[in-house]
Amino acid sequence: MQSYRLPPVSKEFLEILDKAFEHPDVVPGADRDTLMFNAGCRHVVDWIKKHTSVSTIANPVQQQLAEVRYGSTSN
Repeated sequence: MQSYRLPPVSKEFLEILDKAFEHPDVVPGADRDTLMFNAGCRHVVDWIKKHTSVSTIANPVQQQLAEVRYGSTSN
């Protein structure tokens, strides 16, 4: 199993991601491929928000970084 530490993420960066990749509008006649692409983009933003924490600590070294693990635990 591998794990990675995510770098600190600023509140401003998350706000920009939120605006740039909003939840897709599902409306009648919308193109399925475009909806799927936009939903995928938004999923990445939500994943970043879930696995990072924004802190007001001035020194980013003092922040506790999120540890993300993936893979199978079975051999």
